[in-house]
Amino acid sequence: MGLRVGRSGSTRAKRTGSFYHLRCRLSIHIFTEVVPSIIASCAKRFDVRKKQETLSDFVRRIRRERNLSLTEVQRRSGGLIASSYVSRIENGYILNVTPKKLKALAKGLGVSEDQIFVITRGLGTESLSPDSEFANLLHKYKALEKEDREALRLLIDVIDREIDRRIH
Repeated sequence: MGLRVGRSGSTRAKRTGSFYHLRCRLSIHIFTEVVPSIIASCAKRFDVRKKQETLSDFVRRIRRERNLSLTEVQRRSGGLIASSYVSRIENGYILNVTPKKLKALAKGLGVSEDQIFVITRGLGTESLSPDSEFANLLHKYKALEKEDREALRLLIDVIDREIDRRIH
């Protein structure tokens, strides 16, 4: 490691070696190119809202994110909820949904029952237990396309290494 005098007259260490420069370029690329594109991609898919999300908003958002038709929700629920009933929930015509129908709706949408009950109660997903939060993240992860899942894994690996570096 050599020393170099900067323009201001201060002395600073100059690191040499192709591996160091490659690592720096990769880090810069990850944090200037990859991370913003992952965030933008996820933000489009998971419309983060500041206002409290209603059940009808939630159903509409999940159906759009997962590209599910009303008929597909009915089929995935095992026929426990009709597509017309899902439509009426989504359009705000049905406000008092029974627990049995909420469970069927959760199954049809591919979300956890905890998540749909929390939304129905008007509490927001921040009130979910850590296990429910993990289940929610897992559902979102599964909804990502393969290339987005791989990019997210890369980002998690980078964060994991940074945490290890700071701990040790």
